[in-house]
Amino acid sequence: MASRASPVTGLAMVLGLVGSAVAVASLVLEKSHEAEKKSKQRSSPRQPQTFSSIQPRGLHWWHVSKDFPGADDMPRVLQVSTEDELAWEKLQVHLSPDDPFAHHENFVEALVNSKRCNLTNLEQIMRDIPRTFPDEEYFKDTDVQDTMRRVLMAVCVEYPEIGYVQSMNFLVGFLFLHSKTEDACFALFRRIMSHPRMRMQEMYKPGLPLLFKVLDALRKLTERHAPRCHAKFQELGLEYIMFSQTWFMTLFTYSMDWSKVGPIWDVFFEKGWEGPLRVALYMIRENASTITKADGDFDSVSAVLREACDNAPFDVCARSMLLSFDQQDRDIIASVTL
Repeated sequence: MASRASPVTGLAMVLGLVGSAVAVASLVLEKSHEAEKKSKQRSSPRQPQTFSSIQPRGLHWWHVSKDFPGADDMPRVLQVSTEDELAWEKLQVHLSPDDPFAHHENFVEALVNSKRCNLTNLEQIMRDIPRTFPDEEYFKDTDVQDTMRRVLMAVCVEYPEIGYVQSMNFLVGFLFLHSKTEDACFALFRRIMSHPRMRMQEMYKPGLPLLFKVLDALRKLTERHAPRCHAKFQELGLEYIMFSQTWFMTLFTYSMDWSKVGPIWDVFFEKGWEGPLRVALYMIRENASTITKADGDFDSVSAVLREACDNAPFDVCARSMLLSFDQQDRDIIASVTL
C-alpha cells in the first residue's frame, strides 16, 4: 500500500491566514490528494481491496443506533440479515412515524428533483466523486458514481446551511458499499449527521466545531496515555490536526483498509466517538517508540503515523477497545458531543 499523503508544509501558517476553518479543511484534503499521487511514484501502488471481507453492515448499524421506538424488539432477522431491498422495506415498519425513512417514498429522488442543490456544491461533488477511492474498481462504475452524486446532492438539500464539504464523499461511498441502495445510504448518512452520539453535521458547520472538539479530546487522551508522544508533538510544533484530521473527517476510510474500518464504524454507531478516538490513541501509543525517536521536522512523525495506519493489524479496533479507560477518560470522550 502506498504511503499516505504528507501534511501540507507550513499548515500552521495557513491556519493563521485562512479566515474560514472550512476552507482550511478543504485545502488540506485537496493537497492530501495531490501529495498521495506523488507518493505513489516513490512506493509500490496501493493494492485493490478485496470484497470477500466486506460484510453488509447497514441494518446492523441502523439497529445499534437504537434511537427509534421498538429498536430493542426488532426481529432478529433484521439484526443479522444480509443487505437487500426487502430487508430495508421490513425495517421501515419499525421506524418512528416522524422519520422520513418510515414513509414508502423515494426521498433521495424527491430531494434531487427539488433542484435545490446549488451549482457550487454540484461542481465540487462532480470533482470529488472520481477521487473517492480511485484505486477501487467498484467506485469506477458509472452507476455507483451516479448514485453517490445523487446522495450527495440530497445531502446538500437536506442540510442547506452546510451544503457539500469534502470528506462527505468518502463517508457516503463507504456507507453505499454496505447498504447498496441510495435511500438506505442516505438514511444511514442522516443517522451519523444527527444522532446525539455522532453529530457529524457539527463536523461540517462553519468553524468545524466538532472536529476541534474531537482533536482536543485526542490531545487530552494522549497527554494521559502517551505523554512522551505528546511532548514530542509539542517539541516539533506538530498540531494534532496535521496528522489526524483525515482520520476523523473520513472516519478512517481514507487511511486504512476497509476490512479494518468496518469494526471501527460498528463501534462508532453503537458508542459514538469513543471508537474513533480509541483507535487514534492506539495508533499513537503503539508507535510511541518510533515517534519519540523520530528526527527532523513534524513531517517525519506524520509519516510514521501514516505508515502505521497502512500497516495496522487486522484487529486494530478490537485491540483499541482493550485500552484501560477510567472515568476521567470517559468524561473526555463524552465532552465531544456535549
